[in-house]
Amino acid sequence: MFGLQLVKTGKIEREFAKIFTAEQEDREIGDYDIDIEIVEERARQRVNEAEKFVQRIEKYLQAFK
Repeated sequence: MFGLQLVKTGKIEREFAKIFTAEQEDREIGDYDIDIEIVEERARQRVNEAEKFVQRIEKYLQAFK
């Protein structure tokens, strides 16, 4: 729904759909793969991307105040 409602309509940039997808995939791997080893660099990248994503969504939501 994120991509359909916000990205395809041009309200949120495609870059954020890619971040959302990568975060979701990693979460699913973490939920279902008991042998996963998370490398610190990848974790830091995901945290940075998540912060960027949240900032962008907050900016989008400010328009509705």
